[in-house]
Order: sequence, then C-alpha cells, then structure tokens
Amino acid sequence: MTVKDDTTSLAATDRLGNLAGGYYGGVGGGVGGGMILVPIGATFLVPVLGPLFFAGWFGLVYAGTRKLFKRAARRRAEALQRLFDAIGAEIESELRAR
Repeated sequence: MTVKDDTTSLAATDRLGNLAGGYYGGVGGGVGGGMILVPIGATFLVPVLGPLFFAGWFGLVYAGTRKLFKRAARRRAEALQRLFDAIGAEIESELRAR
C-alpha cells in the first residue's frame, strides 16, 4: 500500500514459482518418469510406434500437470482477490472515518 498526494494505492501479488515447481517437478517427474514403463511396454509390442508412444505419454503427463497447476493457481488468485477486497474495504472505512 502506498499513499501519495492523498491517493492510496493497493497492490497484491503472488509468486507461483514454487507452486509450478511442485506440480511440474512432483507430478510431472513422478508420474512422467515413474510410470515410464507404460510407453516402454507399448514400444516392445509395436516398436515402430515407439516415438509416438513416448511423445503421447509425455504430452499427456504435461497436459494433466498443466491442468492441475492452472486449477491451483486459479484458487490462489481467488483467495488473493478476497484478501485484496477485504483490505481495500478496511482502508476505505478508515479513510471515511477521518
């Protein structure tokens, strides 16, 4: 919050680096790398389609992880907006009381 020339400005930000690292590293690495046996097994059955199996596998893992991350980021943004609105309302009530 800053006050300059009788104008109050309020900004709220959130850094999502740790959230992204947790999802992409944990889910992406854990599921993508931990369950790599799925495309490997499929490659043994149809070797010519091996590259397609791996590309599809990692694409699905990425898409699923991205969906989870976006949902968590949206929830955090909504919580931050509620906090921002509550602080803004408190500031307005204090300024009106003066």
